[in-house]
Amino acid sequence: MENNLEMEILHKMRSLHNSVKRVMSRTDGDNSKNRILRNIRRQDGLTQSQLADRLEIRPQSLTRVLSELELAGLIVRKRNENDRRVITLHITEKGEECCSAMKAVFQERAEEMFSVLDSEEKKELYRLIEKVLDGERRKEETYDQSIQTHDR
Repeated sequence: MENNLEMEILHKMRSLHNSVKRVMSRTDGDNSKNRILRNIRRQDGLTQSQLADRLEIRPQSLTRVLSELELAGLIVRKRNENDRRVITLHITEKGEECCSAMKAVFQERAEEMFSVLDSEEKKELYRLIEKVLDGERRKEETYDQSIQTHDR
């Protein structure tokens, strides 16, 4: 198992992630809509293109979902006063309420999921995950810098 421990860890992390996704989809249906709504809430006034970049999807793929969210009264689209070609995305009060409800369910699920760990174990798990993520961030920064240097 030692040789494949890293792969086993990744598999367990993926299983945990999928479990959370299943719970959230049972709660309120559509994970992609929830993710989009949370991102608009996080940064009000994003353009469709900016949101697509954040989500790493094509802007065209967002159009249908944004229309559904707008029709449901969860977001509004507004033309930028300085540049009428630019349309920004804004969450409505109903969208805020929906996000708050989703967050409460997610918090409850997280508490249930991690209830098998005591306080010290949770802190240690957090520390270890953060350590791995920091290492990955440093690698990405180094890679990005080497690409920029190469392109000059």
